[in-house]
Amino acid sequence: MSAGSKLFLILALMGVLFSSSSVYAVSPAFKMPEWYKYRTSVSSAENGKIAINLEVSAPIADIKDFFAKIHVKKANFSESPQATVPLIKKGTKYSKVFSFELPSDYYGWIDFEITSVPDNVQFKSYVDNSDKLSTETRLLLNAEIKNIQKPHNSGFSIPLTVTGAVTELVTPELLFTQVNSNLKKSLFVWAPEGQLGSGKLKDLYSEYLKALNEKNLKLALELCVKIEKNLPHSEKSITFSGKSNTESFLNKEIIVDILRANREILLSAINPEAGIKRMEKLLQNSAESYYKPFISVNAAVMYFEKNLISEAVALLKKTAENHSGFSMIKKLIKDMEK
Repeated sequence: MSAGSKLFLILALMGVLFSSSSVYAVSPAFKMPEWYKYRTSVSSAENGKIAINLEVSAPIADIKDFFAKIHVKKANFSESPQATVPLIKKGTKYSKVFSFELPSDYYGWIDFEITSVPDNVQFKSYVDNSDKLSTETRLLLNAEIKNIQKPHNSGFSIPLTVTGAVTELVTPELLFTQVNSNLKKSLFVWAPEGQLGSGKLKDLYSEYLKALNEKNLKLALELCVKIEKNLPHSEKSITFSGKSNTESFLNKEIIVDILRANREILLSAINPEAGIKRMEKLLQNSAESYYKPFISVNAAVMYFEKNLISEAVALLKKTAENHSGFSMIKKLIKDMEK
């Protein structure tokens, strides 16, 4: 699968909860019930080690003969990159941490090779007792369940980006970047190096990056609005050409959401007096978004700007607990506590 195709796929799966439905010869009107769910998270350490945690849950039936192996280009594994579990009981979870080293500036894909088999008796019982399924659907599903005798492939792929500041399970095009302003500490904004779209949209984005580099936040704010207005109405995704000459497809709805978050961030930097309330509101509204930790850091920066140091440090510590890939937080706390 190409990087562009993987990115288009991952945007549909965003939320860091990865659950896959089995692909069987059933009617397209319904899906096979999910007998496995996966959740992934990442953490990083100062020594350059990366840890990927894979959490597997068995919601409706025992999972038997579970096998998982990860493939990461350029990774130096300190231990076996695979795991085998004979049984994961229904209603329980299994977690495995894969540790490895990567270059300090890295972007690539983690490929999870996963196979397992559900307990057919429990699976059938779940289907038979589900009041949400019609008689016809139960018959079709039970016929398919009987065919699940061999390990079923349920692997998936997720992106991994490593920078000097953060380690996140997103592509570089979705990362927020620290930019300098007139504040005491830098704020995170969405400003990946590269080209967004073509024609006027491409030019506007180029001007936006230039305005940020020149600390002209008011102009950058105006350009954020113009970029959103110039997104093509008839297209669901926009091309983004990164600095490494890779072309990706970004979901237009995600771009709009990011641009509107950017506007709140820039308004906070322009008018710090109202910055705390803006960041607190944005943090609340971004509770389910992948960029929540960036907003958390920004809110802490606004607290620090108003000399609310204890509030800033407390928020940063909470953010680090929930998003251990943000290696820059430790240094930021030390700087604030000086």
